[in-house]
Amino acid sequence: MQNGLQLATVAFLAVFTICAAAEDHFFTRSTTQKDERFKYILPSKEVDATCLSQAEAGHCRFYRCLRERFTCDKFQYARDAEFSCRRMGRFAGGYEHRQLITQFNKCMMRSLSLVYQSGTNNCFFIKEFGQQLFTQCFIQHNLCELLQGSEDEKRAFQQMFGIKTVMDAQGEVSEALQTCNLQQLNSFFHWMTAR
Repeated sequence: MQNGLQLATVAFLAVFTICAAAEDHFFTRSTTQKDERFKYILPSKEVDATCLSQAEAGHCRFYRCLRERFTCDKFQYARDAEFSCRRMGRFAGGYEHRQLITQFNKCMMRSLSLVYQSGTNNCFFIKEFGQQLFTQCFIQHNLCELLQGSEDEKRAFQQMFGIKTVMDAQGEVSEALQTCNLQQLNSFFHWMTAR
């Protein structure tokens, strides 16, 4: 499954590059009007083997490596992802949940390590790609099961993803939750409203 995710990563990178080039060619605008989403950046640091091993291990520090290699002022996905990663680790609960979150993080970071190693990048792409990966890895590691688990599992899920109320789920968490079945969602949201 991981090889499929890596192939999808490479394909997505190629399509994004082609689309950006087409936009540059067919819809040229003055540099001051150019949409920030299509601005390419060069790495500010070399690829670091330690960072790659952190990605392989699912260590949150990898996101800092990504942020330092590709400095993004407007779309700060890596900064936000590191914060979320650390929060998930802090609230993961018991050994079984920690293992699940470690596998989820490895899924995310293995694909993002291909982005990290690229010779040029785009901040908007990093953000969009990371958000899509979140949903794919969420499904792959069946995090929806936590929604029907014990009270401790539901509380861990709520804290890991920073959801205080039913309406708090936003962005990639909201998209990922939409992949859960109705029974799982009802169980979780009923638990949240009964508290």
